Amino acid sequence: MTDNNQIIPDKPKSPGGRPLKFTSPEILQSLITDYFTHCDNTIIKTTYNKDGTILSTVSTPYTVSGLASHLDTDRKTINNYSQIQHEFFPIIQKARQKIESALESKTLTGEYSPAMAIFSLKNNSGWVDKQEIAHTGADGKPLTIIVSRGADRPQIEDATPEAELIEE
Repeated sequence: MTDNNQIIPDKPKSPGGRPLKFTSPEILQSLITDYFTHCDNTIIKTTYNKDGTILSTVSTPYTVSGLASHLDTDRKTINNYSQIQHEFFPIIQKARQKIESALESKTLTGEYSPAMAIFSLKNNSGWVDKQEIAHTGADGKPLTIIVSRGADRPQIEDATPEAELIEE
């Protein structure tokens, strides 16, 4: 910046961005542990026998949204921490794996809805519902397919003898 042809030094730049919500990995780990303990200790459903004794209980399920709420943040912030803040990555990753594992196992035992589990696993754990098929030519080489009109056939056959020709 100039003022009357004199150079004025720039102000030092701030690190930019929003300050970190969690100041240390230890604080984040403590809050995540508190979330899982809270879920385990909060019973949301109790099933009783005919004689009134407890047959089973269901605790609050672990969810990424629930974790975000407990941390007073949102899912996006959790994802950002796991991608940007390297010292927080293993802590966030371990929490996400615990959530994923519980969701998967409780769905397989019938405790959770399969439709909800599929939705959650696709949106929070990167699961996909697709099949990839690789097509290859002879000897595993890439498959070349050329679609041509009949008049071009001799010229194409000479240039690419390994290609499969499909005529209209």
